Amino acid sequence: MYLQLMRRQRGVQRPVKQVWLPCTLDQMMYPEGGLNETMLLNMIPEGWLPAKPGEVLVSLAYPTGSTGLRNLQIFHPWERHFTCYVLELWHEEPHG
Repeated sequence: MYLQLMRRQRGVQRPVKQVWLPCTLDQMMYPEGGLNETMLLNMIPEGWLPAKPGEVLVSLAYPTGSTGLRNLQIFHPWERHFTCYVLELWHEEPHG
């Protein structure tokens, strides 16, 4: 799975860094559709996140956009209007 860290400020997201995780996005998701946040946090390299998980948003990314996740316990539930970091979860590396 490809994980991209974005910095969001004033509604504009810019890439900061990225990493491959040794799993698939499907393995990271529960059958009922929720994110296994503990698994995600355990797979992110130590020191890679620039902020506490509770200050980082998470989105599922697609070639045409992304969907912010709201029902989170470890990471910050999706909100729109504040400066923050965003983790974009990709099936594979984005093109373009």
